[in-house]
Amino acid sequence: MPKIKRYKGVRQLPDGRFLVRYPDLGRKYHERILERHEAGTIETAIGILDDLKGKVQAGERPWERLAAIVPEPVTTFNMLADEWLNYSRIHLKAYTRDVFCLKELRKHFGEKDIREIAPADVEAFKQIKVDEGYGRPSVNHWLAMLRRVLNKAKSHGRLDSTPFPAVKLLKLEKKGRLKFLSPEEEALILHHAEGWLRPVITFSLHTGLRLGETARLTRQDVDLEKRIIYVEHTKSGKPRAVPMNDTVHALLSDALKVHFLDDDRIFRHCGSFMSHRFTLAVRDLAAKVAEARNKGAKFYRIGEGEGAERIDLEKVTLDGVVWHSLRHTWASRLVMAGVPIKTLMELGGWSSLEMVEVYAHIGDEHKAEAVKRLDVYSGDRICVPKVGTMVAQAPLMRSSRAQSAQVRHERSLMIG
Repeated sequence: MPKIKRYKGVRQLPDGRFLVRYPDLGRKYHERILERHEAGTIETAIGILDDLKGKVQAGERPWERLAAIVPEPVTTFNMLADEWLNYSRIHLKAYTRDVFCLKELRKHFGEKDIREIAPADVEAFKQIKVDEGYGRPSVNHWLAMLRRVLNKAKSHGRLDSTPFPAVKLLKLEKKGRLKFLSPEEEALILHHAEGWLRPVITFSLHTGLRLGETARLTRQDVDLEKRIIYVEHTKSGKPRAVPMNDTVHALLSDALKVHFLDDDRIFRHCGSFMSHRFTLAVRDLAAKVAEARNKGAKFYRIGEGEGAERIDLEKVTLDGVVWHSLRHTWASRLVMAGVPIKTLMELGGWSSLEMVEVYAHIGDEHKAEAVKRLDVYSGDRICVPKVGTMVAQAPLMRSSRAQSAQVRHERSLMIG
């Protein structure tokens, strides 16, 4: 295909038509699309553009007459979202994430002309999602998705400007101590969770897989005979193998007995909405626990009859529990069990040791317990001088040089 001559104010569209852009006497620009019967070549389009500029200089207002004859084409957000997904499917790895994000954005901006999306509309979207109970990181993900889509439209000349950067992302709270579940909190959450959600919670607590990795897990990724889970779609892009324990093996054995013809995923109900529903369910449970505390209760009863279990409410603090807390719990329990940090990094799919070392600091009580283990090396040899005395105490250990001299002396006596 021969190269098309470039001319300021004229651009050829993919369908062969021409878009001419000309200014009025101020700073405002006007656009007009030339159909093929009007301009078959770029030279013809340039001639029409020059003619329009001449009319403006003569004091005419050609855009008012043309607006009534040739309405400007409308690009809705749904049309732009479809184009983005076609691009994402081919060029990006985060296609599934884009589908989930655009699903929420379509509900708010769907049939709206992209040129009419104002900062006030985006601010209203932010407020609606916060009022619905979504976390600030989730809202920021949607805003970032909206910004990417609109910026791409701007780079293609379909938008003069976007609501960004007039619209700011929500400020995130500073990360504090990692929240991981106690056995009592785990029992409460599993007891109050919906039936279809319990296996996914148990699976996450025993494998440490991220929500996206769990959602994409298929039957082909599980080898029950070798007791291995092959995680192909990871955050870092590097696949990894996760061994099963007995709990996960029994859970997957039951799950694989059910087969759906239209969906090969193991947890077919696992989607982006699950994290939000889990957070709301934990908040409701936290409210019930707080109500029981206010009534003076010290225990929370789970189950009926002889098999009932009493949960100590002093060991239950559900503040800050989200879906990712299940992964924190898995990692923290492995660290408490003595698993090396390097092994934890490989099992969890982290890309660097710096990201895993945070799990080594899981509680002051465990640090104190570790320090107490040093007492076995000193025993009764510990000597503490009294205050105000200058009495030299016997050293706890001889230096290596003194020990070597003593050994040489004993050998000389044996030889003599």
